[in-house]
Amino acid sequence: MTNSVKLSSRGRVTIPQEIRRELNIKPQTEFTVTAADGKIVLTPLPTADDWEKMFKDTPTETVELDNNGHYDPRKAPSFHNWMQNG
Repeated sequence: MTNSVKLSSRGRVTIPQEIRRELNIKPQTEFTVTAADGKIVLTPLPTADDWEKMFKDTPTETVELDNNGHYDPRKAPSFHNWMQNG
């Protein structure tokens, strides 16, 4: 999908509605702005829901560390599995 937009005197660009709908971009969405290969790249920042989805499978068991920062895999099997397999 290609659209032509114009930079305002205040440095603003409007993302066309059809693109916002296609990408499910809502008002107040925050972005990082970078330059790559001579192009401007807008990347939406993760929302609270995104973070929840990213970490939903992270183990929540208590993991005891020894004085060297090591844990006993037998005492924290879910954490150990997560560390080994992601």
